[in-house]
Amino acid sequence: GHSVRNIQAFAVLQNAFLKAKTSFLAQIILDAITNIYMADNANYFILESQHTLSQFAEKISKLPEVQSKYFEMLEFVVFSLNYIPCKELISVSILLKSSSSYHCSIIAMKTLLKFTRHDYIFKDVFREVGLLEVMVNLLHKYAALLKDPTQALNEQGDSRNNSSVEDQKHLALLVMET
Repeated sequence: GHSVRNIQAFAVLQNAFLKAKTSFLAQIILDAITNIYMADNANYFILESQHTLSQFAEKISKLPEVQSKYFEMLEFVVFSLNYIPCKELISVSILLKSSSSYHCSIIAMKTLLKFTRHDYIFKDVFREVGLLEVMVNLLHKYAALLKDPTQALNEQGDSRNNSSVEDQKHLALLVMET
């Protein structure tokens, strides 16, 4: 079989990702971990005690190149393993709450939207893990932007105004759809 036998070796991969200074190295490590998870459906569950995806959530907001791969891993857990990863979803809620990267938040919301379309139970899960509250807060931020767009534009600087406002709008629309 292809099931994991050496958890300490996997822990080395995990620590290397957490300490990676370049997005290239982080991407290689994330690809290796994805391959391990996909090699045998039991591997995710064998390695669940390592809290890999939960720990990675904090780091990915700083690494735009690996964000999509991270959320693909979450989708694999939900769609292929038919498992609801509550700890990971809590980490995503913390990521959404604290992230200054609209790009990362948009990718996260697209993934969460896929989950709600996959199974209605995720609406209850989102409420339980605090994601619903985070989504409401994101909508409040967008409502504040709509009330006073000049203040938001002044805070962000001239060069990023249009893209940031468009990203906020895209994020708000995804939140509403979810």
